[in-house]
Amino acid sequence: MDDGQGGDFSPVVGFSNPYLLLKYAITERLVKGTVYRLRYRVKNAIGWSEYSPIAYIQAASKPLAPE
Repeated sequence: MDDGQGGDFSPVVGFSNPYLLLKYAITERLVKGTVYRLRYRVKNAIGWSEYSPIAYIQAASKPLAPE
């Protein structure tokens, strides 16, 4: 994940346990409205994959429930 300003990518979660992490939430140091770049890769028995294409996500608040 980058810093929201097109900077270098920083690791978010590293491989440290032999299980599948199905979801991960980043809730600190994000600025609402900022677009962040993300990419990922996976590790299996034969090693690490290539990085995914870059994806973009915008930090936002949870919307209010309708009345």
